[in-house]
Amino acid sequence: MESKKILVTMLAFCVAVLLSAAHVNGEDWTLVTSSGNHHTVTHGNNLWVIVGDGGLVKTSPDGVTFTVRTSGVTKNLRGVVYGNSRFVAVGYDGCIINSPNGINWIRRWEGISDHFRSVCYGNSLFVGVGDNGLIATSHDGIDWTERYSGVTTRLYGVCYSDKLNLYVAVGYAGEILTSTSGYTWTSRKLPNSPSVYLFNVVYGADDDRFVAVSRLGYVYLSTNGISWTRVATGATDEHLYAVAYGNSKFKASGNLGVIVSSTNGYTWTLEEDGLTDEPLWGIAYDGSSMFDTVGQDVIIYSSSD
Repeated sequence: MESKKILVTMLAFCVAVLLSAAHVNGEDWTLVTSSGNHHTVTHGNNLWVIVGDGGLVKTSPDGVTFTVRTSGVTKNLRGVVYGNSRFVAVGYDGCIINSPNGINWIRRWEGISDHFRSVCYGNSLFVGVGDNGLIATSHDGIDWTERYSGVTTRLYGVCYSDKLNLYVAVGYAGEILTSTSGYTWTSRKLPNSPSVYLFNVVYGADDDRFVAVSRLGYVYLSTNGISWTRVATGATDEHLYAVAYGNSKFKASGNLGVIVSSTNGYTWTLEEDGLTDEPLWGIAYDGSSMFDTVGQDVIIYSSSD
């Protein structure tokens, strides 16, 4: 009888550990299974849009239930943003598509051959970045112009700060580029950083700083886009692939389903690491109360916290 009590106690303990792993810090994150290699997500005009491999596009009004849309392309899509009353998605082999409503999409061919990795919108300008130092800009999301970046490294992410009137692009080997116009760019490359991958970057307006996410749980912080400080999150040693800002918090997602958060970029809290073993490639905020993060066959969303 005593051995049975011990066994029951051990089983109860194991269940408690598993539950705590699924909601490490008590945050309300929920996983939805949804077929497809989702790579990134955005929110605009009251609509969530996910893009991914093979021209995948999905939309949702609530960030929970998504509908597959016909994109008209089969290229892997790697970035999506809303601006100037339209969604713009970019991907491999210079692929650019746009849509006024997230449902009907049109291919825009600009003769660009390099892979796009990310796109942002700010100051009435779309900016897309990618392989071999690729930077291209457009005011309307239709007609695009390649810009000289001065680098040949892969650029993974780009964002814009309204407060600073500054675009920041980040990439492989610690490459960081800044621009006030989107047309001419200046390298702010991290010193002694051949193995530093900067996967994504965001500006937190309330906190007045950029946060770029990297490998092994590290982030890089800057108040001006020029000088950067490396910070170990301490919450995880997994690679962090995406970062978003909303509700006065930075939230980053990464390898093995890890999600971490911070109110200042320096002190980080582990929110999730047990909902999925898949890497979470993209994360976005709806401007009100909800974050979505996406990966292979999964969508994970949070309610207001």
